[in-house]
Amino acid sequence: MIALNIEQLESFGVKRKDQHTLGVPIIELLNEEVCHSFLLRYMEDIKAPNKKVAASLFMKQYARSVVASTLHSIGSYNCALSLPTHACMFSNERKLCVQEGSCRFQAWEQGEREAWRESLLRELFSYHITPLIGVLRNTSRVSVHILWENVAVRVNSVYRKALAAETCQERKKQLSSDFYYLQDAEGDLFQWDQNPISPYLKSPPDSSATHYRQTCCLYHRLKEDPEGIQFCNNCPIGKKVTRNAK
Repeated sequence: MIALNIEQLESFGVKRKDQHTLGVPIIELLNEEVCHSFLLRYMEDIKAPNKKVAASLFMKQYARSVVASTLHSIGSYNCALSLPTHACMFSNERKLCVQEGSCRFQAWEQGEREAWRESLLRELFSYHITPLIGVLRNTSRVSVHILWENVAVRVNSVYRKALAAETCQERKKQLSSDFYYLQDAEGDLFQWDQNPISPYLKSPPDSSATHYRQTCCLYHRLKEDPEGIQFCNNCPIGKKVTRNAK
């Protein structure tokens, strides 16, 4: 096992919460009234035209901090940060800020790795991501398919990059096992009727070919284009526009 600390997760937008951190606690965000107020502020912040666009792009960013950081840690370190909603805050700087004393690293040291992995992922999805997706849907009326594909995009990215960089065959085997576990999991892992991300996962995960989304994250509807891209590189709408222009 390789030691892991919060500083190693900063590239995912994860930071320690301190007495000066301002933002919205995630446990409060699960309240629809609080979520409504948050989305109105987030709309203004990112210059979104409505709450649907704001909710989609928030989930896309939030999944990077919560889901991608956890999967990266599991695959690269056999260790991951527990992220209970009561100990997490989305800061005004759009970072996931965690209470270090309540968000502890859980390492696999012995015994069945599969059971350890299942426990971590159940906590991540059933008790964090799924409730948040539920309140975002109810508050903004954005499609849950968009929200879940926003999560799946981060899953695809983690395993594509990790498998491309890994040279050890045993490590590659473990990373692939983690990916296919998520792809083949029952809906119960997510507290959902069926596995909500499986339809959007790219298989094989190490493919370098462009994998176009089935849904659009609505980035193109922002009033301004902060990244200067108009459409995401895997956008199904952007793909149609490009084809029609030829």
